[in-house]
Amino acid sequence: LSFPPPPPATRVSGERHLIIPKAFYFLHFAGLAALSPYLVLYYSDLGLNPRQIGLLMGVPPMVMIVSGPLWSAVADATQRHKRVLVLTMAGSIGSVGLLAEASTFGWLVPAVALYALCHSPVIPLFDNAVLDLLGDRRAAYGRLRLWGAIGWGACAPVVGVLTEAFGIGWAFGGYAVLMGGSLLLAIRMPMKASSIRHPFISGLRQLMTNSEWTVLLITVFVLGLSGSVVRNFLFLHLKQMGAGKDLMGLSLTFATMGELPIFFYSEPLLRRWGPRGLLVFAA
Repeated sequence: LSFPPPPPATRVSGERHLIIPKAFYFLHFAGLAALSPYLVLYYSDLGLNPRQIGLLMGVPPMVMIVSGPLWSAVADATQRHKRVLVLTMAGSIGSVGLLAEASTFGWLVPAVALYALCHSPVIPLFDNAVLDLLGDRRAAYGRLRLWGAIGWGACAPVVGVLTEAFGIGWAFGGYAVLMGGSLLLAIRMPMKASSIRHPFISGLRQLMTNSEWTVLLITVFVLGLSGSVVRNFLFLHLKQMGAGKDLMGLSLTFATMGELPIFFYSEPLLRRWGPRGLLVFAA
């Protein structure tokens, strides 16, 4: 693969150069909303028991713990951050195609693991490229990431209506189309080879010896652990209550509404409270 060189740094400061990350976040998180919440229903429709479903939902985070840092190390070592981003996004789309064809627990496990392996570095790599693009305006990141929340909230009910009427295949198809669009945007994204600034080994050493980073990682782990219970099993709970897929999708839209003002006002909130204050408020 070969990619055009990024535009000069003097050109990325204008607002029009932020259109690509806005559109990427919208399409990428719309693609995730099209599939990830509905996977648990797909597993249930295949006749898997709750234990098997729980194991399948636990595979991605376990894989990502290892694969995310490894992909970052590969990108740093080769200085091919955009190439890693594009290849892993293409792998994500392909692995979801395999997932759609799997019908037994034995085949679902490797398909889910492959998807997690490919998807794990996408947002970290793209986020770093966005922060490079913003330069000294990094506090404005929330205004860009806001479009991801909009994409998630807008897509979820549409896919819910389609899957309720025509079947779960629309979730897989919607994911492929939306992720394909975000892949094209990733190719056009200005991305420096040095977007990840610290080599993997030195970064790992810093994490292991810095007590503040350790506390942060533990906090994020606990938050992720508690949030995953809701995210992974919400739709099964709603299904047991008799809700249709259209109502399930709409529930995600209402849940996303709480994110919008935080993302929109993140810059003044960061100036007033700082990252630590916002993290404590979120927890």
